[in-house]
Amino acid sequence: MSKSTRGNGRGGTLVLKRGDDSLRRKAQKLGGERIGVVAVDVAKERVSAMVTDFFGNVLVPPENFPVTAAGLALLEQRIVAAGREHALKHIVIGLEQTGRLHEPVRRVLQQRWEVTLIHPLVTHHLRQGISPSVKTDGIDMDALFRAVAGCYGSPVRTLPVACERWRAVHRAREQIVDERTTLKLRMHERLHAVLPGFATQFANLWSSPTAMAIVAGFDGPDGIRRLGEQGLKRWLREHGAVCRQAKAAALLAWAGNAVPPAAAATTEAAILQADLKHLAMLNQRIETYERQSLEFLVQTPFVLLLSVLGISHVLGSGLGAEAGPMSFYPTARNLSGRAGLYPRRYQSDQTDLQGPMAQGEPFLRDVLLKIGRCLTWPRGAFSAWGESRRAAGLCERQIAAAMANRFCGIAHVMLLRGQTFKHPAAREPVSILGKLLNVAADLGIDGVAATALAMEAATRIPLQSRPLEISELNSGAWKNASRPRELGASPGTTRQISQTTVPAILAWLQKAENNHDIAHTTDFRSP
Repeated sequence: MSKSTRGNGRGGTLVLKRGDDSLRRKAQKLGGERIGVVAVDVAKERVSAMVTDFFGNVLVPPENFPVTAAGLALLEQRIVAAGREHALKHIVIGLEQTGRLHEPVRRVLQQRWEVTLIHPLVTHHLRQGISPSVKTDGIDMDALFRAVAGCYGSPVRTLPVACERWRAVHRAREQIVDERTTLKLRMHERLHAVLPGFATQFANLWSSPTAMAIVAGFDGPDGIRRLGEQGLKRWLREHGAVCRQAKAAALLAWAGNAVPPAAAATTEAAILQADLKHLAMLNQRIETYERQSLEFLVQTPFVLLLSVLGISHVLGSGLGAEAGPMSFYPTARNLSGRAGLYPRRYQSDQTDLQGPMAQGEPFLRDVLLKIGRCLTWPRGAFSAWGESRRAAGLCERQIAAAMANRFCGIAHVMLLRGQTFKHPAAREPVSILGKLLNVAADLGIDGVAATALAMEAATRIPLQSRPLEISELNSGAWKNASRPRELGASPGTTRQISQTTVPAILAWLQKAENNHDIAHTTDFRSP
């Protein structure tokens, strides 16, 4: 933490910040003895529950229930009986978050009563005051009661099922991408043992058909050297790869100067071939997840984020999956606060320390930081702003966090108002449909499916932004030929989209613009 001096007599927060205090107001209105608090401590195989009133008087002592349909039904019966016996007018459930273990219990109890989720750190701190050295289920439930009565919990905001599926798909993709990254690192080590220095011959090693064919077909530089230039070109054609004469000459020059491979090169090459098959399988899974995420993205206002230069379909879809409906956030600070995009602070008397970012929701923070980095890169919408911060001496993580914080405000306005991107300090917005069709071609999506995706997205584009979309589609500028095509992409896919999707979307846009039709379909994630 770095020490800072603050003027104007700032002494930090003067009152204890609390969450939703509606329970306290209900206790004042109905009387604390008529408010029931059910503390539920969840484990893998059973749950412990205790019923008290708002003042902490135990109405039903702690009891254990198995995590089964019959066990949770019995728990419901106990709560109902306690409410009837003690004339409770309002019952609230205090449920500690325990990964995913608490979810089945939450789904059952939420159907009948108000459920408040308690973070484990809250119960940990409250438990320290009771028993700093001993932890039992009874002490945990007492801490849960104090958390609920003190309004430290957060109400449950249920997401639509489609949004939960979207989030599951996004996180599955992230896991596979991490696995692919680790696999590529291992493959680089084996490749250096089999073909020393070969990786430096290609800018995009793992997306080059020529490189993949050679890696799969040779266990050392000698085999390439024996083929000769024409032999290498002929061999590559037979294995489905095209190699220009200059590249073939460069590969032969490398093979002639390469150091001998490792003693176990034959074994390493066999393992490397198996890794190549695994890599192809991971690429296919990533492609499948990205197609599914794209289908979710076009059904929501988050598709408008594609108008920001530097935000890809992966980042836009990731933010939509992790943030959920933007209507859940009254202000942009609620969004950035949930991600923990603010510095930690310790202030006491004359001491005022600031440190790294606070704890937040890790998946949401990861997406926002990636967006912050992409927006401040040379091709991002705020590249000039990023360069000015680099000149001021800020590190890349500080720049990304600051940009992510600002972007929360931009995205909050865009999504709630249904606007495309426009900012005086940034580059001009880009075509949403152009970027979408380029991604569809990159993923190998056929013309019929691409038309359905583009049509769904077009219904969300505001009227004032449609001239840009029409111009982009008419000019053919959406076909980014410099972009490397991977996964299921092919020239035929782009040609099919140009012949079927583009004319259909242009006809719809021109008709909608003439009729001033700006209505769009319902967001499946709207509360």
